[in-house]
Amino acid sequence: MEAYSEKWVRRGFLVVLVLCLFGGLSSIGYLWHKNQIYTLGERIRELERDLKQHQRDNENLRQDHATLSSPPEIIRLVRKLGMDLVEPEPGRIIRIPDPRRSMIGAEGTVPGRTALRP
Repeated sequence: MEAYSEKWVRRGFLVVLVLCLFGGLSSIGYLWHKNQIYTLGERIRELERDLKQHQRDNENLRQDHATLSSPPEIIRLVRKLGMDLVEPEPGRIIRIPDPRRSMIGAEGTVPGRTALRP
């Protein structure tokens, strides 16, 4: 009878050992996944913060571009830098036709394209 009970004690010990290992490894896996979720959440927040900053920078650059490319601002900068630029005489202006305009069909579209942007 002793051999029989010793056999079951060993099997019971192995079952408990396997269950403990499974539980321990499952806990480690769970904690690792939670850590990954936290790390990815932090990274997402950081990237969203960077995105908002870049969007603000782009808006500021768009406003600067609009300001600096306006004719009154260009004239002001030319005068400030002392470039002494003047308007050309009307006879010296050469107008080159846009080849896309000559290709426009009767419907207002270019052959092979759906529409021409104005």
